[in-house]
Amino acid sequence: MSVYKNDQISFLKESLDSILIQTYNNWILRIKIDGPVESSIIELIEKYKNDNPSYDIKFFYRNENKGLANSLNELIDYIMEYDKDVTYIARMDADDINFSDRLEKQVSFLENNKAVDVIGSSCQEFGTNFSITKKMETRHNKLVDNIFKKCPFVHPSVTFRKSVFLNGFRYPIDTVLSEDLAFWFLLIENGYKFSNIEKPLIHYRTSDDMLKRRKGLKKAFNEIKIKTFYMRKLKMTNMKNIIFIFSYFLIRISPTFFVRYLYRYLR
Repeated sequence: MSVYKNDQISFLKESLDSILIQTYNNWILRIKIDGPVESSIIELIEKYKNDNPSYDIKFFYRNENKGLANSLNELIDYIMEYDKDVTYIARMDADDINFSDRLEKQVSFLENNKAVDVIGSSCQEFGTNFSITKKMETRHNKLVDNIFKKCPFVHPSVTFRKSVFLNGFRYPIDTVLSEDLAFWFLLIENGYKFSNIEKPLIHYRTSDDMLKRRKGLKKAFNEIKIKTFYMRKLKMTNMKNIIFIFSYFLIRISPTFFVRYLYRYLR
């Protein structure tokens, strides 16, 4: 988990609580503080650490905000060096909420499906005035075929085999709010297999602020660059994918009210 200055303490508390109530309890928690945050955030994390001595919870400061990809890579590097008994690495955002059986379901899936390297799940999206179940495709081939239309994972729902990172792969750091998409393309290129559990396993928080972060020319051009590069590299150039790429470019530069309508009603 990465935490930064815009994370709300009440949301972070809900997220941490959802880790503590997991039915699968053989876990450790590693948190990166990505730049300066309110002292109340630090105090909350310290309280969770001190109040739950039976769990291995560690957090690390960085004085400079360097973004999610850098934070995740630094945590992965730490785990590779110091947490050598770890088998799987799960992602979580500081404002989302795990279902209580999230880790149990994903660990069981990976134990029973040795060919799959990254497992995500469907999610229950919630915001100020709505709640929607977002169903994710479960088949690897379909996830790859549709990647120009739809990201294969809800990022905070994923759990990786440690071997992905032992083989040297890390989140690309030269992207603009697209580190997860760039990483999925990189893993597809290198033969890794994906799947999702059809049942929702996280409550995924959405808001107008989240929609605004997904917009803008810089992000739009960065995303189109990633997608066109991999469309050629993966030999997936066709009219359907070209249309999807440019459609998403237009969405990224559209007014927020229009994006809000598309996000809630046309998915």
